[in-house]
Amino acid sequence: LASAEQVRGRVPEWIEAKIVTYEDACREMKAGLRHLDKVRAGFPIDEDCSNHVEACQDISKLYRSLVAFTSSDDDKCKMHKRRIDILEPLVTQLNIAAYDALCKELRFELGEVSVGSRRFRQGRG
Repeated sequence: LASAEQVRGRVPEWIEAKIVTYEDACREMKAGLRHLDKVRAGFPIDEDCSNHVEACQDISKLYRSLVAFTSSDDDKCKMHKRRIDILEPLVTQLNIAAYDALCKELRFELGEVSVGSRRFRQGRG
């Protein structure tokens, strides 16, 4: 589990005091997801690709952060799977000629997710 020292400085002070347990983290994550879903809807991929992808990456980061608050390897694998489900379709939807750097960034993140997921499946998380 993440300690207060590990999260200090990465989240605003008004949130920091609230996130102590997995349930706290889930509550805050759900609020973040609601806002980021609105952002994604406001930036359709065919109209504003960069902002849409950034919102999806932020959602992926929310799931990555939540992993630190659970001890269940099964739950950790599920969160990594959600990250893959969010990011993988973006790679196929983007024009690699126009968004080469963004495609590389997404593939790198997908690689990190796959390695992390494999560690948890093997019980080495």
